[in-house]
Amino acid sequence: MFIFRQHLEPMLLLVAADIIVPLCFAALNLQQFQEHHCGDGTPSGIYSSSERNVPNLDHVIVFQGGGACWSDDDCLDKIEKTPEKFSSRNYPQTIKGEMILSEYASENVDGLENAAKWFVPYCSQDGYLGVETDVLKDGSQLPRRTGSLQFAQAIRHWASNAIRPSRLVVVGISIGAMGVLNHLQELESAASSAGLKMTDLVIILDSGILSAHHIGLDSATASYISSLTSRTMHPLCYEKNMGLGSLLGKSLPCCLSLTCMLARNQDTL
Repeated sequence: MFIFRQHLEPMLLLVAADIIVPLCFAALNLQQFQEHHCGDGTPSGIYSSSERNVPNLDHVIVFQGGGACWSDDDCLDKIEKTPEKFSSRNYPQTIKGEMILSEYASENVDGLENAAKWFVPYCSQDGYLGVETDVLKDGSQLPRRTGSLQFAQAIRHWASNAIRPSRLVVVGISIGAMGVLNHLQELESAASSAGLKMTDLVIILDSGILSAHHIGLDSATASYISSLTSRTMHPLCYEKNMGLGSLLGKSLPCCLSLTCMLARNQDTL
C-alpha cells in the first residue's frame, strides 16, 4: 500500500485520514556500519528502538531526506560549506524519535506507537542512488557516493533483527522518497524474508516533488545521476510521461511523479 503526502511541516504529520499529529519522542540508539560509509568516509548507520527484537510487532523504518548534489562542482562546494551533510562524525548515540516514531498513542497513528522504530540517517547526498566503492580516487576531494549501498545495508540489518514482524511501514522523507522508490525490490525481498506478505508492507512517501508531472532535469544533471547508480527503471516509472526518455532512456534511475505512476498502473498502488 502506498500513501502519498506533500512534504511534512516540521511539527506536523498528515496521515491517511488527514489527522494533524503533534510531535512526541521515543529514544532510538545508534548502530554503526563499517561496510559502507558516509560521504567523508565516516561509518554510516541506523537508529533503532529497544523493541527491535521483540516478536510480533509492527516495524516502522524512516529514511531521512536532506537534498543532494548533482555535479562534481556542486558536491565539492557542498562538502566544503556543509560537511556535516556528508558525515556521521557528530551523530549522537541516542536520538528522540518524532512524529510517526512517537511512542504515545495520542500522538501517533494506527497503533504505531507500539511499533519497533528505526531511523536511517542520510549522509551521502546522492538521493540513495550511489553505488561507488568506498575507496576514494587518489587526490580526489569528492565525497563517496554509496547511498544505494547504505540503503540496502539498512534493510538487510532490519531483516536480520526483526522477529516475526506483524507489518513493515517504510517512510521516505523528502529525497528519502527517491531512495524508497528505487529500492522497492529490496524492500519486498526483505519483507518476504521476514515472513511478511506484500499486503503487510506499507510505503509512505512524504515528498513535495511527488505531485509534479515530471522532473525538470537538464541533460548534464540526468547524466550525472545515471553515472552514480546501477538502478534500472522500475515498472511504475514511465519515461514518456516523465519527460526524460530522450535523456536517460531505459537507464532512468528514479521515478518521483505520482501522476506518472498512476497513469502507468493504478492497480499497483
